Amino acid sequence: MVFMLSDEMIEINGYEALTRELPLRGQVFSNRSLIVGVATPLVRVGDISFNEEAVLTIVTEAIDADIDILLFSELALTGATCGDLFRQQALLEAVDQSLERIVQATANASIILLLSVPQEKDGEIVKLTVMIERGVIREITAAPLTSSYKHFYADGVSDLVPPDWFTEDGIFLPINLSDITQSQKADCYSFPLTFDFKFHEVGVADESYGITFDIFPDSRHKWTGDYRRLRHTLIGHSLSHHSVVLYAGAGEGESVNEGVFAGHRLIVCDGCVLAEGQAFTTGLTKAVIKPEYLKAIRNNCSLQWGSAIGDVDDIIAKKSDKKHERYPFLMKRELDEYSFYRETLRIQGQGLRSRLAATGTRPILGLSGGLDSALALLVCLEAASVGNFSPEAIITVSMPGPGTSERSRLLARRLGSSTRVDFREIDISEAVALHLKMIGHDGLTHDVTYENAQARERTQILMDLANLERGLVVGTGDLSESALGWCTYNGDHMSMYSVNASIPKTAVRYLIETAATLFGEGMSPIELSDRDQSNISAALREILSRPISPELLPPHEDDSVRQITEDVVGPYEIVDFFLWHMVFHGKKPSTVYDLATAVFSDTYDDSKIEKWLKGFIRRFFRSQFKRSASPEGVAAFPWRLSPQRAWTMPSDIIPALWLEELESHLAGY
Repeated sequence: MVFMLSDEMIEINGYEALTRELPLRGQVFSNRSLIVGVATPLVRVGDISFNEEAVLTIVTEAIDADIDILLFSELALTGATCGDLFRQQALLEAVDQSLERIVQATANASIILLLSVPQEKDGEIVKLTVMIERGVIREITAAPLTSSYKHFYADGVSDLVPPDWFTEDGIFLPINLSDITQSQKADCYSFPLTFDFKFHEVGVADESYGITFDIFPDSRHKWTGDYRRLRHTLIGHSLSHHSVVLYAGAGEGESVNEGVFAGHRLIVCDGCVLAEGQAFTTGLTKAVIKPEYLKAIRNNCSLQWGSAIGDVDDIIAKKSDKKHERYPFLMKRELDEYSFYRETLRIQGQGLRSRLAATGTRPILGLSGGLDSALALLVCLEAASVGNFSPEAIITVSMPGPGTSERSRLLARRLGSSTRVDFREIDISEAVALHLKMIGHDGLTHDVTYENAQARERTQILMDLANLERGLVVGTGDLSESALGWCTYNGDHMSMYSVNASIPKTAVRYLIETAATLFGEGMSPIELSDRDQSNISAALREILSRPISPELLPPHEDDSVRQITEDVVGPYEIVDFFLWHMVFHGKKPSTVYDLATAVFSDTYDDSKIEKWLKGFIRRFFRSQFKRSASPEGVAAFPWRLSPQRAWTMPSDIIPALWLEELESHLAGY
């Protein structure tokens, strides 16, 4: 969007666009400062009346603060996570009515509002950014598709609303997007950011006409390391285009079905960050742009912030020369272990806290004494910290059975008692024996029925306990297990909200290692004694030292586990390497094999890598039916295998093509 001094036709990306004279004319280049704001209101998804009130409350605050331009986060009137409800006429009509009320309510206010709304066009949903000033909708422009939910919307970028949508006095008329013609084009309000955080250059109007404002009403999920990259990109864009960047991200109240929204807010002027909101807060963030800054921008003169673009170049350089790493999921080039831990746990904890608040429930967690449930416990403690509730509200249940080692039982007890949660122990051995007898199993044959009966008994207990205690069963399964199908269908595969679903096993270990260090240094997210923190640290370190096992077969006489997962599926470091390159980056099995043999040449011989890769391919394909029935859960990273808009494939597809491609490659050696 460009504020112009006069009505003129200019060309942007090959399209003609009518730029309109706006009320800032005569003020922008005077000696008066310009005050701009970005806002993230608290929303209720689909509750237009509540959201309208929240928007108007912030508008009132902005008017009192003499703000000239105010941008709201994406789809603030509806919430950005309505999904297919955006196609409901009841919701769309409510949006029209609400927008008309906002236009009328601000008729006497000297402020420009920028608000995005959903509308229907030829049976498709598009997002429109409307510019409201003194009771008039000055301009409506289709917004770019930067949302985490962008597949719901048609790509209507650059469609200009015909002027006959408004009466002469500026009163808003019901929108009929079928009147839009392809010849009517306007410049985008912002450039699109793609999945890997690179951006495509978009034509920017000649800055000699005025000041360029790049606005970003956004609704992307918060992922570990994401905002850091986005922030650098926006700073670099502002500096290179001598523009003012206004960024407002969706936040509290949005659905946490798949992830969380942090409500980031950022104002950048010619590469200088003027104001920045705190993550996971709602409200208004404002900045004063001084006259000399405005003049410098208009004259295309960079201020003293030239170092900012260097940071962006450094980030791009690091990504471009990145070598194939042994642990690609850990972001070691971008984040230190503490930042990685804090950002990831905060996202997981916020997601769980939001779901608990929305459902009025308490967390219920099966605690096994293993890695995944230990991480899920830390997430529950983080949720207690950010949600300001006592850890005693967290119910943890140890359910030892025929395959449980005594050491695992004791570790679960130690974690439960040291964290001050409501710890319970329910032995399932008798219930499993009775169940096996009822279905005609001898109880002695250690087959898949024997193993899965234990996993499903535990899930049944947790689900029924959730009914009894008004609880929410917290899922512990991780991303690597999901890829392999290494879980019992409708056993540990099922929960009410999964917190580890986007965390690969190598990252689980990395997080637990960091947590052990932090608890050892007395840095608990909740108030605990030094002794308790020391006990937690010691328990976590012991868990890290033990082999990964489902513990569904009786242990040896010395209490050592009989089942070792990595003996079956391969080491998780190489499983995650396969997952990163083949699944999330689409490389051919032959390429993945060559990369793995190069990276792990000092650890594993080629024949083992071949065996594990073939096993990974077979397991990944045949376990899709489990992923298709995955529960909802928070994602701390963009890599996910959940069926909700993350990973879709048929459950009955066979892996022959992928295995044959690998075999053909190996035959050429």
